[in-house]
Amino acid sequence: LTFLKCFLIIQGQGDLIEIFRSCYQHWAIYVGEGKVVHLAPECKFPRNVLAVLSDRAYVKKDWLEVVVRKDQFRVNNKHDHTHPPLPLAKILQRAEELVGREMPYNLTSHNCEHFVMELRYGVAMSDQVARCSLFCFVFNGLRCRSPRAKMTHL
Repeated sequence: LTFLKCFLIIQGQGDLIEIFRSCYQHWAIYVGEGKVVHLAPECKFPRNVLAVLSDRAYVKKDWLEVVVRKDQFRVNNKHDHTHPPLPLAKILQRAEELVGREMPYNLTSHNCEHFVMELRYGVAMSDQVARCSLFCFVFNGLRCRSPRAKMTHL
């Protein structure tokens, strides 16, 4: 058996799948029989990083190996210790009901991580966005405190 097939045998429905793309993580939720549900921005070239600039996305149900491609991935139910997962039947029902629907998409407030977190936990959240926001806050704070920074007054 290949690694992917072994992975699918032990995979649990409702688990979150984190897929490591070149400069971000894509997220999906495993719904069984080798399939995942995920939120994908509308784009003619889905491998293009510019797809994240779209304001619309579609809920898709695809084979895990098609979504993962050749990227690394893992099960990451990272908030189970702070947010109890919803009942499995509810997670799967909500995921299946949304397949094929167009959804609003925003990199910072309605991305693929927000989508799967809301399915599993009932709360939309994104650690990628939180980390980026913290970095931007710290970076901007340091830049503003720089001795070369000029202050402007109204």
